[in-house]
Order: sequence, then structure tokens, then C-alpha cells
Amino acid sequence: MNTLHATATPAVTVSSAEPRVYEVQEFVNLQRGQDLVRVRHVRTRYHADGRISQETLSTETLLEQMIRAFRGNVHQSAGTVTGFFDTPEQARECAQAIAHYHHKEPELCGTQIAIAL
Repeated sequence: MNTLHATATPAVTVSSAEPRVYEVQEFVNLQRGQDLVRVRHVRTRYHADGRISQETLSTETLLEQMIRAFRGNVHQSAGTVTGFFDTPEQARECAQAIAHYHHKEPELCGTQIAIAL
């Protein structure tokens, strides 16, 4: 599981009063022959008055994208993201990827994983 692609994109600024915006996204190739999966997305705004603000894509969204990359189905409720898979191997591989890239320890039970947020 290697990081293959990271981008930093400055936004176009119309005037000096508008904030400068930079976006950083990190993608990884989880399985050979599959599409890249986003594991991080941060937007940083540098305001004219010196303030700096950051926005990140929600953890729930990133976890959902990773579960779907392993061909799982996702359900979210009460601070938990649950992934349902066809085989225990898919669930185990997804759980390992989540632990590696998101530093969360999913609970693994057969063909399901549960991640507390």
C-alpha cells in the first residue's frame, strides 16, 4: 500500500481581499487494477487579514470511499461506520488499510467491520 499521488492546487484569486486557497489531496492505490482512493483532503485558506483556516473532508466520507474501494457496502449510524463485504478476506484487507491510513482500529467480525468515529 504505497502513496501514489498527492496534489496541491492553488485556487485562482480574483482580488487581494479574497483569501488564497490551497487544496492538498492524497490518493493511494489499494489494490492492483483498481482506481486510486482518496485518503486525505485538506483545504487551507489564507485570508488578507492574516487569519488561516483549514477545512478537511469528513472522516466518514473518507472511510466510506475506502470501504467502497474494497467492494463493500456502507452504513453510518450513531458515530459508527459499518462496512459489509462478501468475504472475510475483503473485510480483513479493508480493516488493515483503514488502520494504516486513518489510524483507526476497526472491529472485525467475519464479513463486517465497524469503525467508531
